[in-house]
Amino acid sequence: MDSILFIAPANSVHSYRWVSFFKKKFNCSWLSYHKVSNEMSLEYKIKNQIIYNIFFSKILQIFSPFYTLYIFLKLKPKIVHIHSLGLNFFVSIILIIFMKKRVIITPWGSDINYMGYLKKLIFKLILKNNYFTTDSFELENTLYNYSSYNKIYKINFGIDTKFYKRDSKKIFSKKKIILCPRGYEKVYNSDLILYFIKSNKEYLKGYKFLFLGNENEKRRIVNLALDLDVENFCHFLNKVSRKKLLNFYKMSDFVISASRSDAGISSAVAEAMCCKKVVLCTYNKDNPFWIDNGKNGFLFLDNDINDFKKTFFNILALSPEEKMKIGENAFKTQEKFNSYDIEMKKVLKLYKTLIKKIKK
Repeated sequence: MDSILFIAPANSVHSYRWVSFFKKKFNCSWLSYHKVSNEMSLEYKIKNQIIYNIFFSKILQIFSPFYTLYIFLKLKPKIVHIHSLGLNFFVSIILIIFMKKRVIITPWGSDINYMGYLKKLIFKLILKNNYFTTDSFELENTLYNYSSYNKIYKINFGIDTKFYKRDSKKIFSKKKIILCPRGYEKVYNSDLILYFIKSNKEYLKGYKFLFLGNENEKRRIVNLALDLDVENFCHFLNKVSRKKLLNFYKMSDFVISASRSDAGISSAVAEAMCCKKVVLCTYNKDNPFWIDNGKNGFLFLDNDINDFKKTFFNILALSPEEKMKIGENAFKTQEKFNSYDIEMKKVLKLYKTLIKKIKK
């Protein structure tokens, strides 16, 4: 059986799902430069599946590329697939210098969009003409500056459409729920939603805004809600299991993402669309490629509270039949273009093509 070494963050569900899909077809090893999050450990019980990099401190990380090279020489995989170039940037350089034809890189949006001058220079000199996959149309165009056309593959992370379209436990609430599942970090811009609530309290008395995110980022947003005197309209939770999240999607009136930066479509928005929910997202990055405004979801101008307000109340004015039609269109979009099984089969085809070239 051919072998693959995944170098991928252990705090990301995407990493787990990629490894899970291919472990029946290849001998898969998983090396992480990120500690396993509590969510990943409890939800997927992945702790024993990962080779840990021991160089977690920033000073000692300069040795991690050599540790990775050691792992590579020990396991001798046919392919190395590197997910995210944050902590993996210099690891990528080492592997590409020695094993260029065996390496595939899947950079995340933050990897490319926020590279400094030195990293950009290294990227052009060393990572040039490498194999890349990306779930983002924007990143795909950017990567053409670094690699040849036939080595860049537009492949989405994919959503388990079968799981999210299934019936879930009914949860009843006295108020209508607006779900805001993206998180509490500033880039996700929950602040804008809170300021909107403050300015429109009289029209929102029948609604509850349910926020989900990492516990260590929650205090700031809770304090802002208190300062704005909107805490009675909000409920702040930590991240939940996907079964519970499915229930939250099903019980919500609609789903909001005010994020100021995404690469491909976010998992939360894609999952909501799979649940046939109306989604309201910012008009930035890849979102316009996925959402046909008014037909399978809605868009508002980035960080524009007036446009957000206008679109929000337009959604509230929709009839149940109109919401149902938009939800059906949303599901069809995800089923056709973002199915986990279909997208992973594209990756499988790439792996097999690359392995054939290596064996020649």
